[in-house]
Amino acid sequence: MRPMAPASDAEHKAAAPSSVRCFVVTVSDTRTEATDRSGRVIVDLLTAAGHNTGRPHDREGRTSAGARH
Repeated sequence: MRPMAPASDAEHKAAAPSSVRCFVVTVSDTRTEATDRSGRVIVDLLTAAGHNTGRPHDREGRTSAGARH
């Protein structure tokens, strides 16, 4: 079996999804979602670019906002 030829840049971009799901994780014992300015900037930039962002859960099943799932 012959290996496939690499796709051109244009072909690669045409086949790519227009958005992806992203999670921003901050590991800190001093920051919260409310005080994590850099995390908020990253989420805002991803959202502005059309990507979906979500909140990861901690080991107890809570989102970073504290709601239990």
